[in-house]
Amino acid sequence: ERNVAEIDRPPVCGVVTRIHIPRRGEEIRKEVLCDAAMEFCQIDPRWAGARQGHLWGLSVDASHRFAIVHVNHETGVEDCFWFPEGEFASEAVFAPKGPAAAEGEGYILTMIYRSKSHRSHLAVFDAQRIGEGPLARAHFGHHIPASFHGVWLSDPRDAIR
Repeated sequence: ERNVAEIDRPPVCGVVTRIHIPRRGEEIRKEVLCDAAMEFCQIDPRWAGARQGHLWGLSVDASHRFAIVHVNHETGVEDCFWFPEGEFASEAVFAPKGPAAAEGEGYILTMIYRSKSHRSHLAVFDAQRIGEGPLARAHFGHHIPASFHGVWLSDPRDAIR
């Protein structure tokens, strides 16, 4: 017997995989969705439970450099921004431009820790143009511990619905 979540290649990070679980007796199968190895993947939360066209995540290479990655499942394009050595990114959080924005139209927010200065900042990216780098950075006068996780809520009442 083989675990359906097993992968065919050893990753530096996780391999983004969709597991198809049929309703009636057909074989369970897996589908690798992209070449980018990623962790802490995010989708546009307004599309949770539906087929998504966009995915964002955090990647780390063998030399421990961090990147934010965007995968467009419709076009197959993978776009990323590699942070300079000594900058460590936390989970990418998607924030839509507004309630009527198309899927994937918005911003990616990630906390960055700079080891040289022992300080952190929030980096804001255009979700569709990750490779162009941050649109803005909000700097803090101190560090913020790693492992920031979250989801964007435009209305706090969404948390209790």
